[in-house]
Formats: sequence, structure tokens, C-alpha cells
Amino acid sequence: MHPILLRFGSVIIYTYTVFLDVGLVCGLVVACLQGKRRGIVPERIIDAALWTMIAGIAGGRVGYVLANREYFAENFREAFYVWEGGLTFQGAFLAGLLALFLYSAYHKLPFLALADAAAPGLALGQVFGWLGCLMSGCAYGLESHGATSILAHLSLDLPDIYGINAPRFATQPLASALSLAIFILLLWVTRRRRPPGPQGGPFPGFTFALYLLLYASGLFLLEFTRGDEATYWGPWRVSQWLYLAEAVSALIFLAFQSTSSLTKL
Repeated sequence: MHPILLRFGSVIIYTYTVFLDVGLVCGLVVACLQGKRRGIVPERIIDAALWTMIAGIAGGRVGYVLANREYFAENFREAFYVWEGGLTFQGAFLAGLLALFLYSAYHKLPFLALADAAAPGLALGQVFGWLGCLMSGCAYGLESHGATSILAHLSLDLPDIYGINAPRFATQPLASALSLAIFILLLWVTRRRRPPGPQGGPFPGFTFALYLLLYASGLFLLEFTRGDEATYWGPWRVSQWLYLAEAVSALIFLAFQSTSSLTKL
């Protein structure tokens, strides 16, 4: 656990902040390149990304504070210390998606094309986001004392948010690896298939729906390995129900659009 990367007197540079910034910049570059393939000028992509990032960070922080409300009830001021680490995907994703939709509606831009352009960059940004989370101890895994077989190989000596080290499931590294695999797959898919248009190719929303299906499904399973505090609905975390709803929605969208595309042939 290395929450502080550098310290210059009273100036502290947090590792989570550096990873988050690197992820945002890399994701933005990828989104601009993807937008250009779809005929969207980079200025619009950058403008949309800025609004989406602001909404996403705010929503992600709210979700994280609510998920760890017992800790922040005693350390209320730290709820605003975003640079120290701690964002939830669901809060960031839903707030960012809403901001992107409102931006597209206001500027009369195709929402699905913007979402498709953003999907690979979002996956890449999450690679760095999860690594930052690993460094700061947020979203830590369950203690794995006595774990056998493959589960033992998926465990590392890692800290929780309080800095207490123990053998834990490597939730953050696995989530980062999943995000990287999805990023590579989306790039491969977009290179092999032309952008939607009169010449054919994947339908609008294909790349984004594929990203959401893969990421939501993977995180739904990884949530079983998490040991941090959370709100439960029945046997599952609230976030798991949301991941499940997102994965099902993405699957229905892909199935419906694929059927419609075949019907038009």
C-alpha cells in the first residue's frame, strides 16, 4: 500500500490521484481517436468528456461515501478528499452516463455514437483507476485465510482501507486485468468492424453495449470477493444488483439490435 507517491514539504501527491489523472488522459486520447472514426470532431469529444468526468467523479465519490458511511460518519471532512482515493463504479458510471446523454441532447449529437467512442477509453481509464485503488487500499478483497486451490493463487498480502495487511483476494488487480482485457477486445472489434454508417458495420451502440455486458458481468462476480463495507439487498450488494441489471440490459439491447439488423438484410 503506497497511498502517498511523493511529498514535498507540506505538498502531498497521492498515488490514487496520479493513477486517476493518467487514466483520464489516456481514456480521453482513445475516445478522441474513436470519435474521429465515427465522424465526431475531437473538440466535441473533449467537451463531452469533461462534463462526463466531472459528473462521474462527483457521482463516484457520493457512491463511495455512502458505501463506507460508518467510516465517513466519524471522518466527515474526508468525504471530500477525492484525491486520497475512493470512487464507486456505479456512482461514476450512472452520473457520467446521464451527463453524456444531456450533453448529446443539448448539442443534438448522436448519443450512441458518443457512447461507442467513449467505451474503449472508459475501459482503459478503469485499468488505472483500479491500480490507484490498490495503492490506496479501497475496494479491498476478503481475507482468504485457509483458501485452497485456485482461490489461494488469487490472493495476495494486501491492506484494507485502514492499512491493515492480511492475505486477501486480489480484487483490485483482477478488476484492473479485466478492464485491460476488455479494452484490448474493444479495440480489436472496432478495428475489424467498420463504424456504423450507410456502408454497414456494427450498429450504433454495439461497442458500448459490449463493454457494459463484459464489465458488468465480470464485476458482478468479483463483488463476491470484496471485503469492504457495503449496503446489501438480500444476499447481494446493491452494486451487484445494479451490475446484473446493466448486464441484462446490455444483452437485451445487443440481441434486439442484432435481430433488427438481420431483418433488414
